[in-house]
Amino acid sequence: MDRPLILSVVIPTYRRWDRLQLTLAALEDQSMSKKDFEVIVSDDGSGDGTVEQLHAYAAKTSLNIVVVTGPNGGPATARNRGIAKARGEWVAMTDDDCVPERDWLVKHVEFIREHPEYGAFGGQVVRYKDTVISRYVDWTGSMLPPLGENGGRQYLVTANALFRRDLLVQLGGFDETYRWPGGEDPDLSFRAIALGTLLGYNPGSVVRHMHRETVRGTDRMFWHHGLGFGTLLVQQGKPLGPSWRRVMDKQKKEGVSKAFRERSFWEALAFAFLERRRHDAFYKGMQAAETFGSGAATSAN
Repeated sequence: MDRPLILSVVIPTYRRWDRLQLTLAALEDQSMSKKDFEVIVSDDGSGDGTVEQLHAYAAKTSLNIVVVTGPNGGPATARNRGIAKARGEWVAMTDDDCVPERDWLVKHVEFIREHPEYGAFGGQVVRYKDTVISRYVDWTGSMLPPLGENGGRQYLVTANALFRRDLLVQLGGFDETYRWPGGEDPDLSFRAIALGTLLGYNPGSVVRHMHRETVRGTDRMFWHHGLGFGTLLVQQGKPLGPSWRRVMDKQKKEGVSKAFRERSFWEALAFAFLERRRHDAFYKGMQAAETFGSGAATSAN
């Protein structure tokens, strides 16, 4: 009888073959035995040759790789397709703009054995390139799972997260209402917590994320985060009134002051500029949640 798989790594992808190759190369270089994990790449209807490239890659790699595809539906839909094919006890999640460090999976397995109390947990997500913008994104902490109650985490970031597969089945996977990158991660985590699941954090397992390297790209990322948060509020029947504008303005001022306390003068200027734009983009994304259409094509992550 075949040895049971410990982990299934699920990666959604959409028209990013150039970056996805770096993700797959990092998985080939994992220190964990390739007998102990499988890789499921879920193409989100790229239609640009990505699937053909993946099948050619699968024919020659040493990875145990499965390729699935379907109509464009966004990251939640793409991840669900991958999860449906998973055979491991645990599902490890990352993205096609991420480069896991060599001991990523080994560190996660160690954490599983040391912390049986967690049904899901996340790891560190830090910059791939060292630029002012990428340092700023790390400084915001927006790619890390925020601390919650009882020593757990409020939600996990799927650039680097593990869930028990039976928990994902119980939850019905990601909510496919979220057809964009942002919001589907907290939604899944909040539903897991509602079932009594404790979410953990394993800082020793690191994924390097290709942060957006332009102001416009960074704005778009935080706009998506706001859109996801606003959609969650709409689904919960909570108002998106002007009080949120005051909250964003307060956080913006606090962030600018923090930048000048913690960074060198010139970098603080850059961080203050980006901090203002971040909160404005997030709030605009929240506002869009009430009217944003779901018909447009969306990137997988």
